[in-house]
Amino acid sequence: MRTHACSESLVVVGAAPVHDVRVPMHDGRPGSPLGEALVRVEDGRVTGWSPAASAEAGVARAERDESLLLTPSLMDHHVHGGAGVDLATCWTEQAEHWLRARRAAGVEHVIGSLPSLAEEQTVCAVARLEPLWRRGLLAGVHLEGPFLSPDRAGAHPSSVLLQPRSRAGRRLRAWLDGLPRGLLRAMTYAPELDGAAELAAQLRGRGVLACPGHTDADMPTMAGALAAAADGGDHRDEADANTVVTHLFNAMRGFHHRDPGPVPSALAAGRAGHARLELIADGVHVDDALVAALLGDRSLRGALLLVSDAVAATGAGDDASLRLGHALLHSRDAVPCLGPGEPDDRRGRTAPTLAGGASSLDAQFLRLLRQGTPVEALVPAVTSVPRRSLDPEQRRSHGWVLWRR
Repeated sequence: MRTHACSESLVVVGAAPVHDVRVPMHDGRPGSPLGEALVRVEDGRVTGWSPAASAEAGVARAERDESLLLTPSLMDHHVHGGAGVDLATCWTEQAEHWLRARRAAGVEHVIGSLPSLAEEQTVCAVARLEPLWRRGLLAGVHLEGPFLSPDRAGAHPSSVLLQPRSRAGRRLRAWLDGLPRGLLRAMTYAPELDGAAELAAQLRGRGVLACPGHTDADMPTMAGALAAAADGGDHRDEADANTVVTHLFNAMRGFHHRDPGPVPSALAAGRAGHARLELIADGVHVDDALVAALLGDRSLRGALLLVSDAVAATGAGDDASLRLGHALLHSRDAVPCLGPGEPDDRRGRTAPTLAGGASSLDAQFLRLLRQGTPVEALVPAVTSVPRRSLDPEQRRSHGWVLWRR
């Protein structure tokens, strides 16, 4: 198997130019225990590894380094770009350079997310990304809109949002049917919209994940949408969850004891194995204590996947002004928000509207790892759980990353 080394965690262990070291490893499977691997280091680079149990002769001579961790390469299920690159507006060559940089950082599989755009711009953006999908650099495209709730649109401009049964909505849905199978992996939609059930059934019929999100749905409406996803769709195998809830808690009606909203239904579907739940674990979008509690909930084992939701402004530093499709973003305290002159949100609040993740997925993973998040809970949420959205042969094809904790 091929081995990756994260750029931040490029390893030099000891003075010998060629030597073996024993390190903890996790294979990414939910419920799998922490194991041990024998890693070969040559001139400071990882050149190969094997499970310690199958390399007994070398294990006895090798030192164990608890500061390292070997994992499968990561998958970012929801990311709009980063490092100045906006997948909705950049050239194909720029996206390719960014994707290769993501792989060098240990994030091998990426589903490229596009925000709500005008119809022509959506078509053009997907066309620019299609060559990268055909070459295996991009795992597919996620359309985050335009069938979203105007009340929960967040950074998505209300001017480009559509209803599924409107003339423009029907035209876009006809275009979706003409896309090569597998190019569109996921689409976020608000299940309370008129025609949303038809849209979701259409998507599932083409093997596309119909992802509830950016929604003002009540508890029964969300439950109905997730039940329909569990009962129908184009299943790649029996282990698949039929849908993914887009960034749980964010851009959806909040929980109240007299108005529960969509969150309890999403958690119930996750516990029943009927849905997977995205979490933006950047320390800004969802409180760290809540992330830890959910990752520690054994009833949600295999249901949680961490996503970056990173945008061009992520990591660009303060005062950087970059775009997310139509919207101008401004980095405030290293957090991408809607820029000056953009509507702050649809309810008239004056607080800045979050407009993308504050860090990349590898940075989120290392931050949580160094905070002491249990490896057995954390690693599956960035490896095998998101990879269930891929075809079976793609899931089995991945590299390995050696991280320094």
